[in-house]
Amino acid sequence: MAADTTVVDLATLTSVERFAISGLSIHNTAVASVTVTVYQSPNLTSASGKRLAYYSLAPNESVDVTEMIGQGFLTNIIAVGSAVGVNAKVSYTTYTAGD
Repeated sequence: MAADTTVVDLATLTSVERFAISGLSIHNTAVASVTVTVYQSPNLTSASGKRLAYYSLAPNESVDVTEMIGQGFLTNIIAVGSAVGVNAKVSYTTYTAGD
C-alpha cells in the first residue's frame, strides 16, 4: 500500500476557518491499475478519516472527483492510492472568520 497523499493540509493555510473544493482530479501514472480512496480527516492519516470517494483507475487514467465540488470542509482531505504513481491535484477557496 502506498503512503497517504495529502491533498489539502490545513496546517499550511494561515488564518483559514474552512475551505470549499472547486476541483479535485486524480491521475494514475503507474503501469498497473490502482484504487484510490479519498478521506476527510482531522489529522494527516486516513486511519481516523471518513471515506468520501473510491475509484479504480486503469494505467494512465484520470478522474475528476465530482462528489466533493462545492462542498465546504473544516478538516484535511487525503487521497490514498493502492500503489505508487497516484497524483492528486486540488483547487479550493479558503474562508476566514470574516467570510
